[in-house]
Amino acid sequence: MEIFAYSILSGLVIFLALICFLLQKKVYSFGQENAVLNSRLEGMAKETEIREEQKKTFRNEFEVLANKLLEEKGKKFTDANKEHLAPLKEQLGEFRKRMEHVHEKSVETNASLLTKIGEVQNLNQQLSTDAKQLTTALSGGSQNIGAWGEMILEKILESSGLVKGREYETQASFRDDDQKLLRPDAII
Repeated sequence: MEIFAYSILSGLVIFLALICFLLQKKVYSFGQENAVLNSRLEGMAKETEIREEQKKTFRNEFEVLANKLLEEKGKKFTDANKEHLAPLKEQLGEFRKRMEHVHEKSVETNASLLTKIGEVQNLNQQLSTDAKQLTTALSGGSQNIGAWGEMILEKILESSGLVKGREYETQASFRDDDQKLLRPDAII
């Protein structure tokens, strides 16, 4: 039994040595895989770092190119606008001058119109005064009406070119054959 125990024990030791050997082999294999993976990880980290640097470089180059392009296009756009806007600016200047001229004429016309309105008001006042005097004369009785009519007749005769005292007389009195007093308005 002792031999049997030694044989089981030696089989067990061999079995354990075999398991240890296999475990060491696995640990060694894991170590190598771990080293490979660490190496790859370091490579990837370096690649990532390089890509980030490239990204920054590309971004800077893109910004420089974009700014340069924008500046060139902006300059071309400004030059083109100056070329196209110059006639418009000139036309606007002419339009402003015309508007100022029209405004000046409008002010002059308004001033002239105000003067004419004042004259019309004065004439209206004079006509109103004359109408009142005529109304007073016409409603003042036959003597006033007669005097007014004589005055009108005298003006008509003068405007005809006749001279008072030489070619006509007004309010001359004389008697007829019956000794009746006659007093005509005018004798030509």
